[in-house]
Amino acid sequence: MSSGTALSITNLSKTFPGQRALSEFNFDLRPGEIHALVGENGSGKSTLIKCLSGYHVPDPGAEITVGDQEVAVPYGPAAARKHGLAFIHQDLGLVREMSVMENLALVRGYATGVGKHIKWRKEYRAAREMLAEFGHPEIDPDQLVSELPLATQTIVAVARALHDGDGAHVIVLDEPTASMPHKESQLLFEEVRRIAASGVAVLYVSHRLEEIFDLCDRVTAIRDGRNVGTHNIADLDYNSLVELIVGKSVTPFTPSDPATVQEAPAIEFDSLSGGIIEDASGHVKKGEIVGVTGLLGAGGTDLAKLLFGAIERTSGSVRVNGQLVTIASPNDAMEQGISFVPSDRAGEAVLARQSMVDNVMLVDSGRFFKGFRSRGREYGYVKKLLGTFNVKPLAPDQEIYTLSGGNQQKVVLAKWMNLAPEVLILDEPVQGIDIGAKTEVYNIVGAAAKNGAGVIISSSEIEDLTRLCHRVLIMRDGRIAAEVTGAAMNRENITALTFADEPSYAVKGEHS
Repeated sequence: MSSGTALSITNLSKTFPGQRALSEFNFDLRPGEIHALVGENGSGKSTLIKCLSGYHVPDPGAEITVGDQEVAVPYGPAAARKHGLAFIHQDLGLVREMSVMENLALVRGYATGVGKHIKWRKEYRAAREMLAEFGHPEIDPDQLVSELPLATQTIVAVARALHDGDGAHVIVLDEPTASMPHKESQLLFEEVRRIAASGVAVLYVSHRLEEIFDLCDRVTAIRDGRNVGTHNIADLDYNSLVELIVGKSVTPFTPSDPATVQEAPAIEFDSLSGGIIEDASGHVKKGEIVGVTGLLGAGGTDLAKLLFGAIERTSGSVRVNGQLVTIASPNDAMEQGISFVPSDRAGEAVLARQSMVDNVMLVDSGRFFKGFRSRGREYGYVKKLLGTFNVKPLAPDQEIYTLSGGNQQKVVLAKWMNLAPEVLILDEPVQGIDIGAKTEVYNIVGAAAKNGAGVIISSSEIEDLTRLCHRVLIMRDGRIAAEVTGAAMNRENITALTFADEPSYAVKGEHS
């Protein structure tokens, strides 16, 4: 890693009406380094990236240098590319219905001949050469992007960015693994390391702190639009990095006390089938937190929805508090004391254009209904409830889409926790939220277990599951393939079991 400068930012500010999103931000990036940018939602990360990409015009006075060339500010996206700044956003910017070859040519333009007809053979050869030069001759230029694994799609986006114009000197990866299984993440990390080894500087944005420790050389934290510290990764641990991000000491979520787990089961399911789930049997005790994980599509989400009645059950039985119950719909599940927080917050968990009051009261509409809705009583009740969940801003009439992802998730949790569930099921509960909100969400979940609820968490966040859960179930091909408990409940074992070929076995620690 060179000690020179690939990117230098001096005195970068950005003011929107009524808000200063960036304030005199200073930053440097070295050639060949992988540098993490971390911060809570709303800290200024996205604004910084949009200023660098030419999408936003910074306030006067900013200076930006790429390599040894000062960039005239303001500039547009085309100038950013010309100066060697490349950006891979979470949505990748690929057209999924087009081939790899077509996507690689989208930005630079297609080779054309007489009559402006595209020279497809030339484009195919160029794509082959580009992918081979990039170290991936196995990627077929004719294959549709939609047919590729997420990691390969990201590699295509990175290859396009690095070969656009005169080539990239700095590449920004914005939450590239947010929806990516662990194995694909590791393939992407290998690619990122290879890119950095070639001398390209990488700015890596992620909420997943374990990735930052695995991958990055240095880290810069942004808070309230300011650079609050740049450190070598080797000088930090998990707690010190969290404190740098949040600005104060945060009590991290910890595994629930085994003493709080009762012998009585909150929920039992036997030979349960439906959707892709086949013959699943298991139980969760009162006060117990059980994690469910596996590859994308392995069945964690389907199991959660099946238990909540959102997927039709074809066989098997369910007991809640020892009583055999019929759950043919979400309404049935709610009547039996089961609450469910889905992973698709925008599509399934909230009414985005409705207020926080309307969202919370959606599942408890009869609480203040006396022939008509008592809006005043609902407002006061929801304001007090959301206050206990530390929702900000505490304005129950505000439409929920205006909140950060973390605060939206806390509203969703408040809605379901308000019902005092016997069983709480959560699917990817911290997806896309920052470390501060994540800690609050997990502490809420831990409190539910301490109050006697049986909790099921389906998640790809393996490190989180090992910190929070009493047991972890591994799904493969719609089946519960393994169970991990005790001292053996660590990322290495869980990852190995996720990819194992054996159909069914369990690993238990000495304290299981």
